[in-house]
Amino acid sequence: MILLGSRKWTFWEGSYMPTHLGQTDIQQWIRKISESKLSVPEYFSRHQVPFSQAQHYRYKKRIDQEGTESLEDQRRKGNNRRITAEVEGYLKGYVSGKPESSLAEIKGVVKERFHIELSEAGISRCLKRLGCSRKNKPRQEKVERTYTVCGGFELVSALACHMGWPQFVSAIIKKRTQQIKRSKLWEKNNPEAKELGRNKKGQFTSKYNRRREVREKRFESIENKREEKNFRSMSISVASQLVIARKSLAMLALPVVTNNGMIRSVDTPLGDALGCVCGFNYKQSTLTKFMAELKYLGLAEYLLRSQIEFWQKFWQKHPIGKMELPVLCYYVDGNTKALWSKKRVKKNKVTMLGRVMECMETVFVHDNFGRPIYFETYSGHAPVGEYILSLFQKIEKALEGPG
Repeated sequence: MILLGSRKWTFWEGSYMPTHLGQTDIQQWIRKISESKLSVPEYFSRHQVPFSQAQHYRYKKRIDQEGTESLEDQRRKGNNRRITAEVEGYLKGYVSGKPESSLAEIKGVVKERFHIELSEAGISRCLKRLGCSRKNKPRQEKVERTYTVCGGFELVSALACHMGWPQFVSAIIKKRTQQIKRSKLWEKNNPEAKELGRNKKGQFTSKYNRRREVREKRFESIENKREEKNFRSMSISVASQLVIARKSLAMLALPVVTNNGMIRSVDTPLGDALGCVCGFNYKQSTLTKFMAELKYLGLAEYLLRSQIEFWQKFWQKHPIGKMELPVLCYYVDGNTKALWSKKRVKKNKVTMLGRVMECMETVFVHDNFGRPIYFETYSGHAPVGEYILSLFQKIEKALEGPG
């Protein structure tokens, strides 16, 4: 038998069999040391003791304070665990009574009751070992919210639909289209030859714009071009009233999605707001074609005259208060807007920018209640004094109606 450190090794048939130092051995060695006439250092120097001199003092102190039971081998019960059997029983009862409790709540309860600091991962492993199942707290469903740029303009769009403005404009456009179809302009101009300015695949080439008839009439007035326009090829002639109303709402939103003209195209992230404003994300080419076709229809004059009827019918439905009187006067005001264009445009002072540049001036006519009735746009400075009487004649004629 060989003694090494705190373990006792027995050589048996060519193999070493370790045996741990038990409780009885420690008590016997401490009794022998205490009964010996030698001092503790002399005893350890002369005899082979299975523990050190320092361990001897620790063992003796523990026996004096806690008794011989403190030397009992605790390894058969597992490692030195913080969670005792009492804590485990409490956790079982707590989780069974409150299965929806979170790990943070259980951690706080254990710390408050048993003064034990545990991690949430340790508590989770303990509950799994004890077979305790927790129920997750019911999570509140997140409400999906969509945020759109220029979302405030949807109020204006909704108000326009409530007033019937898009439907009114689309009805006027369809009425003008029917007039063109019944006129000689519809039958007069046939589709152009497909081979003019096109390749074998029917695609436009650079020769299309170099043709003589195109070069000579490129800068002519729209009234002259209208005489030779092929109205059958226009998309607006076959579009439904719903599509026209949608495009009209898109035109209404142009000042917003183009940042009041600072952006030259709607093919930008800001222009994607048209999908929420009018129900379809139109591109710049579509709106440009729509405006060009309205110009060929000569729709400006019809829209200006018809809007007087529109506002008259709308304000007639509006409730009239006791203090309101009949229309006694009109209020005329003008607003100058800057115009960025490569073409020659009349210039005037733009107060908003504080400079003289190309501009357009819009003249508004309101009644004495401040309600809009009529407006006209002029290139450059509006000659209000010269045309003021003709403006009121147009208003009176529209208010009187046909006949």
